[in-house]
Amino acid sequence: MFFRGLKRKVPKRLPRQQHPTRIAEMYFADIKRHVLDPLHVLWYKHGLPVLLALRVDSYGWDQMWYVRLTPYFARLDASSKTVHDAINEIAATFVRNTPTRSLEGLAERYARETSEWQKQQLGLAMKAAIGVALVPEGKDLPERFANFASENAALITGMTNELTDSIAKTVTQGIADGDRAEDIAADIEDRFDVGASRAALIARDQVGKFYGDLNKARQTELGVAGYTWRTMHDQRVRDEHVELDGKHFEWDDPPEDGHPGEPILCRCFAEPDFSGILEEE
Repeated sequence: MFFRGLKRKVPKRLPRQQHPTRIAEMYFADIKRHVLDPLHVLWYKHGLPVLLALRVDSYGWDQMWYVRLTPYFARLDASSKTVHDAINEIAATFVRNTPTRSLEGLAERYARETSEWQKQQLGLAMKAAIGVALVPEGKDLPERFANFASENAALITGMTNELTDSIAKTVTQGIADGDRAEDIAADIEDRFDVGASRAALIARDQVGKFYGDLNKARQTELGVAGYTWRTMHDQRVRDEHVELDGKHFEWDDPPEDGHPGEPILCRCFAEPDFSGILEEE
């Protein structure tokens, strides 16, 4: 038993856990740097020149510094297929340059950082409660890292597939509507902005979920049966979680919306209730 022989020291309020916001921000930055930015570069290198070449009547585009426009005459009904070929090549090149194992390695790095952060936060609570931090590493931690890595790699891959599909649809619709090449290109830039928003959501949600999952795993391994729900106490907290703030729950009997961190983009945390264990000891 982790607490055997230790002097009871239960404060009125444990120190507030700090959400791993910075880790989520760094995770998003790396997804953008290693996934979205290279895909964007491939579009500028292989996709945009083909798109612009299809509309050689759009004078002035050959003067832009990032495109060397070469004559390309094609019938309008073949235009969509031509750009789709370029997009397919972009997707294939991206997959070759960014294999699944590299995405898994990226995700696992942030799983480990989240684990260390959660361990530190729980340790501060234990220090306040019993005078010493004895946070377990976690018996199945390697498996949790591996699961996080594979699941996140799948999410990132799905995001890039959605992005390339949306680019293809934007081009097809734009050509069918007779839009100018520069207008289609601008719409595609909007697709990349949507992709960045999706990547930010993945990073924030997955880091928060993993933090909550580790909090539950380590507390229950210590023998902590329940917790007090705590919010970040800011305007971003959803109304239903404001109502849960300060309430006690058992780990084996979660509230309707799940434990802290389980709902999408939840930043709440479970403040461990050490009283039962200390009274027992």
